[in-house]
This record gives sequence, C-alpha cells and structure tokens, in this order.
Amino acid sequence: MALAAIPAGVMAAPASPSQASRAAQEIAAFVRSEMRERQIPGLQLAVIQGGKVVLKRNFGLASLHYQVPVTDASLFSINSATKAFAGVAVMQLVQEGKIDLAAPIGQYLAGLPSAWQAVTVTQLLNHTSGLPDVLDQRSGKLVGPQPDDADAAWTAVQALPVEAQPGERFRFYSYDELIARDKASLDVFWLKDDSLDNLADLPPPDVLQQEIIDHLEAALAAFRDVAAGLPRSVN
Repeated sequence: MALAAIPAGVMAAPASPSQASRAAQEIAAFVRSEMRERQIPGLQLAVIQGGKVVLKRNFGLASLHYQVPVTDASLFSINSATKAFAGVAVMQLVQEGKIDLAAPIGQYLAGLPSAWQAVTVTQLLNHTSGLPDVLDQRSGKLVGPQPDDADAAWTAVQALPVEAQPGERFRFYSYDELIARDKASLDVFWLKDDSLDNLADLPPPDVLQQEIIDHLEAALAAFRDVAAGLPRSVN
C-alpha cells in the first residue's frame, strides 16, 4: 500500500464525465509510474474530495507468489505506521500528566520481569529499552512453543535475557528483519495489552481516535493559515 500526492486540480469539481475520466486516467498513469519507480507490487487507492470518495482503484498484486490481484477485499499490514498512533497516544497521556517519560515502566505496568522494570517510557519509545524481541527473527514467527499464540509468546519472551542494558544501544533492524516482522513497531507494543487494564484513566479507543483527529485538523488549519501568508513564486 502506498500514499501518493495527486496534483491539485486533477480532480477539481465540478467536472464533466469526460473530464473525470481523463483525470482518472492521469492518476492511474501516475500511480503505475510510482509503482514501477518504487517497486510496489500492489496497492489500493482512494481519492477523497469534500468528504466523498471520488475515485477508488486497485492496482497490481496482493501476492506475488500466487499472482493474486489486489481487490477491494485485500488487507494490507500497516506495520510501522502504528508507531505514529502509539507515539501520539503516549504523548497525549504525557500532556495530561498521566505518564512521565522519565519514569520506569514498572511504575505503570505490574508483573513485569525485574530486569525490565527500570526501563523508562522514553527508552521504550526510542528503541533503546534492550528488551528481547517477541518475534523470532529466524522463523519470522512469535517466540515460544506455539508460534501463533500471543499469550504463549508473552510468557516466553519474559523468560528471555535482555539484549542490552536500558539506554545502552539502539535496537537496529535490518531490511530483511523488518520485512520478516509481522508488527514492526515500538517496543511498547510488545507489552501485553492486558497489562494496561489497571490504568482506568486511559481513554477508550474511540475517544483517543477523535482526539487525534481533532489535533490533526487543528494542525492542518494552522498550516493553511501559514501557507496563505507566504508569497507566491512566479515562474
């Protein structure tokens, strides 16, 4: 899946059927060009204008091995895109005074191994926690005797030695390791979700989602105000 910047005016409304068809063809050509340039095997594209989907297309293959084309039903892993959501969620709790970035995670999460408890929230966020990986890099599956069992993996990873002392080194992943990961994400995501049940003051997912959207809309409005005041270049 990929994000593409479509030139302003390409889908400008109102448009006659012929104009819309020509714009769709130009967008399709642009997307295919980007796919070739960036070696993207397949993607789904939606163009939203005025709150409405004005163009929806599928391109390429969802599976190279089985030559399965991308369809409306194809599911794409968002992988590291989860980092943005986790980072925003944590920083919102920091702003509300509910989390201290310098505090050890043992202050917020009960039942962690003793070697994990001194790791700070910041170290979780910037990949310097030194915690073991819940994904076996050799097999590409979760650690433990049952490679598809998240609960068993959580138990197994707690028994593993730490990879480094907290703050000692950045956990680097090679390209191949990242491709192998099912959830290339912040260390904090490897902490079992149930560990957060004791934090009754955490906002529900729908509230958190709306807060993120509100902040993004406010930031975009501020950006538009700044952009409007910039001088226009003349070619």
